[in-house]
Amino acid sequence: MGKASFDGGSCQRCCILCIRICLDFQLIVGVIFGSNSFAFSYSRYKKSDSSLKKLPE
Repeated sequence: MGKASFDGGSCQRCCILCIRICLDFQLIVGVIFGSNSFAFSYSRYKKSDSSLKKLPE
C-alpha cells in the first residue's frame, strides 16, 4: 500500500514542485539582493543615454 504513493507520477510531481519552489526562491533572492544592482545599472544606462544625446550631431 505504501509503495503506491512512490510511483513515477507522484515522484515527477514532487520534482516539479521542488524545482518550482527553488526557482521562486532564486527569483525572490534576486529581487531582494539584485534590486540595488539593477537600479544602479539602470541609472548608469540612463546617464549614458543622456550623455549620448548631448553629443553634437
